[in-house]
Amino acid sequence: MTTTTRLTNEIIESTITADKDRWLSDDDGNRGWGRLLVRINSHGERRFYFRYSIDGKRTVLALGLYTRKPAAGKLTLSEARKITVRYSSMHRDPATRDVKRHVVASEIKVRTAVSVKVSNEDVQTASPPNSRLSLLALCNAYAAWLDKRGAQSASLVRNYIKNHISSTDWATLPAREVSPKEITSLVRRVVDAGKTTTARKVRQVLHAAYNMAVNASLDPMAPSGMEDFMVEINPVSATKSLSGLSKPGERALDRIELGHFWFAIASPDNDLSLPIRFVRLSLLLGGQRALQLLRCTVSDIDLENGTLTLYDGKGRRPKPRPHCLPLTAEAKVEVAWLLQHSKNLGNTHLFAGRLPEQALTEGPVSAAVRLMSEKLLASGALKSPVKYADLRRTAETQMAALNISKDVRAQIQSHDLGGIQAKHYDRWEYLPAKLEALTKWSAYLNTCAKEAMSTSRPSS
Repeated sequence: MTTTTRLTNEIIESTITADKDRWLSDDDGNRGWGRLLVRINSHGERRFYFRYSIDGKRTVLALGLYTRKPAAGKLTLSEARKITVRYSSMHRDPATRDVKRHVVASEIKVRTAVSVKVSNEDVQTASPPNSRLSLLALCNAYAAWLDKRGAQSASLVRNYIKNHISSTDWATLPAREVSPKEITSLVRRVVDAGKTTTARKVRQVLHAAYNMAVNASLDPMAPSGMEDFMVEINPVSATKSLSGLSKPGERALDRIELGHFWFAIASPDNDLSLPIRFVRLSLLLGGQRALQLLRCTVSDIDLENGTLTLYDGKGRRPKPRPHCLPLTAEAKVEVAWLLQHSKNLGNTHLFAGRLPEQALTEGPVSAAVRLMSEKLLASGALKSPVKYADLRRTAETQMAALNISKDVRAQIQSHDLGGIQAKHYDRWEYLPAKLEALTKWSAYLNTCAKEAMSTSRPSS
C-alpha cells in the first residue's frame, strides 16, 4: 500500500508497520516525472527509492537509508529530494529516460576505469586511474569555474587544492565514492599539522565543489561536465564543522606597543623588505585586509587624485565592490616607491611577486609580522605575540580612541557596508572624511613611536 502526500520527517518517523512493508509517496503535484518513495519494513528500517514508469511499467531505484540529521551513508529528506529532482530531469530526457539503466551503466563504466592497472613501467608518467572523475578533478573543476567567473578566491582555492588535496591518498578516488570518513581523514591531516584555519578553508573548498556537482543538473551556471561526476550526496555535509576552531581575535596593541611596532617597521634603519613595506602601507591605510591589498595592481593607483582602489569581494556579492582609499602624504611616498619597484620588474601588481604577473602572497607577509613580533616580544616591547590580523583590529581600536566616527572607520576598513543606504550612497563623498581621518591616524602612529622610544624604551 502506498500513501500519497507531501512527506515530512514527522510523517516518515511516525509511520510504523507490523506485518508488511509500507510505502510512502512524496507527492509534489507532478505527474510522469518520477516520484520519491520511502519504504518502511517491519523492522522499522526506512529507505528512499526513486520510482518512474516507462510504457506503464514501473521501475524503482534504491537511493539510501533515511536519517533526520546528516549522517554518513544515509540521506536526509532534503538530500533525497535533490537526487529525485536530478533523476526526474534524466527521466524526461529521451537519452536517459530509463534512469536505472543509465545509472547502472555509468557506474560500471566508472568502476571499470578504476580497475584498470597501470604497468610498473608507466607508473611515473601515467595519469591516476579514473582521473577525469576523481576527487582532485572535481576540485579542479570547481576552481576552474571560479576562474571563469573572475572570483578573487580562485587563486587561493587552487593553492588549497595543490597543497592539501592533490597529494593525498584520496585525490585519485572517484569523487562519487569518497565517504564522509575519508573526507574527515583528509581534513584531519591539516588539523594535525596545526593549520586549523587552513583546515576550515580546505573543508569549505570540498563542500562547495561537491555542492556544485550535486546541483549541476539543475544549475545552468554550473560548468559543463559537472554532471559526469554523478555525485548524488555531498559527503562533506555529514562531517563535523570546524567552526569551533575559528575564535574571534581579541589581541590589539596598546598605544605604547603600537609605537614600538610602528618604529620597528617605519624606521629607514630597519628592515625595508617588500613584506614590511606592505605592512607599513596597510597600517597607513587604516588596517586593510591582506588579500585585498595584495591584489592591488598598478592601474588601481591614481597618484594625480591621490587614491588607491581595492575590490572587496567578501560575502555573496556577485561582483567585488570598489573600495576607494585616499592617500596621505606618507602613504604617497610608500606607493611611489612601490610603483617604481613594480615598473623595474615589469610587474603589473603594486606588490610584485617573484614571477612576472605574480603578486606577493600572504605567506611572506605573515612571516614578516611573526618575526617582527618575536623580536619585539624578546626585547620586552610587546606583552604578547602579534599576527597580521591583530594589526587591523589595533587600527580599528586606536582610531576609535582618536574619536574617528564609526561610519568613517567602516568606510576606511570596508566593513558593515551591505545595507541599502550604503549600496546606493556615493562613496566618493566620504573621501574628504577618510582623508582627514587617515591623516590624523598617520600623525598618531608617529606620535606613538616617539612616546614609545622616549618613555618606555625596551631593555636590551
